[in-house]
Formats: sequence, C-alpha cells, structure tokens
Amino acid sequence: MSKNYFLSPDRASQYDLTRPSFHAKALEYLHQSNSSMRYKRVLDVACGTGQSSLALSEWADEVEAIDSSQSMLDHAVEHKNINYQVASAEDLPFPADHFDLIFCASSFHWFKKRIFLAQAKKCLRPGGKIVIYDSYIIRGLSDEFGEEYNKRFPAMYDDVKLFDEELKLLGFSKKKIEHFDVITTFTPKTTAEYFFNLSNVAAKIEQGGDAKEIQEYLHTLVNQELTGAPIIFQILLTSVEKNV
Repeated sequence: MSKNYFLSPDRASQYDLTRPSFHAKALEYLHQSNSSMRYKRVLDVACGTGQSSLALSEWADEVEAIDSSQSMLDHAVEHKNINYQVASAEDLPFPADHFDLIFCASSFHWFKKRIFLAQAKKCLRPGGKIVIYDSYIIRGLSDEFGEEYNKRFPAMYDDVKLFDEELKLLGFSKKKIEHFDVITTFTPKTTAEYFFNLSNVAAKIEQGGDAKEIQEYLHTLVNQELTGAPIIFQILLTSVEKNV
C-alpha cells in the first residue's frame, strides 16, 4: 500500500468529522433488486474511521474491518457486528474462501493492485464480489476551482484501472460499473473543510505547507468558485466477481 497520510491522530480526527458518508446509500443502490440480501461475512479494506463498516453491518452478520492506521481505527464507530484490526490490503490476515463480499471505499487507488487482487481472490468464496466505491463532487463548483485545486494540490496516487483481460487472468469476471448522484446540503464551510482533509492537502502539509494558510486559502477559493447550485457528489461503484 502507498504512503498513508492519515496516520496522525489529528488527521484521523479531522477525517472523521469532515468526510461525507454515502456508503449506506451505495449499498442500498447495489441491492435495489434484492433488498433482502444478507451476507454471512464481509471485509471492509482500508475502513478508515468505520463509516463504510457501519453501513456494511446492516447487510452482514459479521464485518471484518481493516486499516493500516491505528489512529483511524481509534476513531472508528463501535458495533457488535464489526471487528477492527490493523492490517494492509496487500497482506490480508484471513483464511481462504472466508468472505462473501470485500468492500473498498475511496481506497483502491492506494493499493498495489495485483497483490491486493491476489489476496482478495484467496479470501473470497467462489462467486464472492469485490466492490470498489469512489465519490466525486461533480456540481456546485466551477471548472476553475478544479483546475486551481489540482494545480496546487496534485493527487498523490495514480489512477488505477481494472482491465478485463487482467481480471480474467487473476480469476475474476463480470466487471460492472454503476453510478448515481447525491444532492447534498454542503455549506461553503463544509465544502472547504472537505477539501482541506483530502490526502492531496495532507501531503502538501507534510511537505512543509502551512496548515492554517492552506485552510484559509481553501475557504476563500471555495467561496469564490461556488456556482450557486447545490454541491452534488457522484458515487461510482465498480464490482467484480471471483470465478466459481
């Protein structure tokens, strides 16, 4: 797994307060044709502070939730069906054919793709699925905001793609990509704090950037570039299935 920018207690706390959780909506969307679906065991990889784990607990008897940051787990929501532990995506400490579903929320781009997929294949039962969740703001801010933000705070990861032939070689099939939009009630302050607590900004601060100056800059930029429309997120869900 790549460098984790959420190892510090302060960063973990800020993440927990400012990161929106659309995981419950995503799981409802995924199961809209089978709302009575129930899993025996699911795995939440890079679970952070447990937002996705809590959503998964509504659909599973047991949720194993792992993250490489103990600080993130220290802020995780406790639940009788969830077991948290420190572990990495590339070294899953579970037996073979153990899970019905593996969920990766806003994290897959940090993984060493092929190592993770090999580990996931081992841990999934035949016919089990990996679901990759991502979210993006698509409305409410000008194009100039995106250009300015990405210029000053470049992404610290590469775009990771799943190719059909690659998946086939690794023992997966039935790739499916779905998406839906969520209209939020984000205020200018909420929006600025959301961007302040992304990994791009965390990296800039670790490299010597002044946190207070960056935070003030983002509040100013957001207020300048709001379009007047609600902030809308697009939720992207990519699923693949382990071959039987």
